[in-house]
Amino acid sequence: MAEDRNWRDDTVNLLDQWSRWLGGRLDTEFNSGDALQRLRGSAVPCPIITDHDALIVDGVLAQLKFQDREMYDIVTTYHRECSNITKLARRLGQPRQRVNVLYESGIAWVGAKIDFSSLESLELLTLLTA
Repeated sequence: MAEDRNWRDDTVNLLDQWSRWLGGRLDTEFNSGDALQRLRGSAVPCPIITDHDALIVDGVLAQLKFQDREMYDIVTTYHRECSNITKLARRLGQPRQRVNVLYESGIAWVGAKIDFSSLESLELLTLLTA
């Protein structure tokens, strides 16, 4: 990873892409509307992450879930539901500052656990999100 890269932005981008990747795989059962929906297109953005990279992120998040369930819940809920900290804090009934600290700590924890040099999608993510 180049020295001028921002690990926090890279981590947030990876988590955003992971949530899109996961969203595309939650409902894998075929139904008759699938083919028609594909023809019409979708308002849900496609993930720009390889399965390899998404599984790395997924594994790191599984470790976080084991280490600190509350931090895991905040990080994953924020990214999977495209939320913001204020809405998330209200929903959880927690002070905004506490939720923000747990979110930022979770981002730092995930970023520290990911070996960015092993990721296949990082350069593409950087180009498309710049």
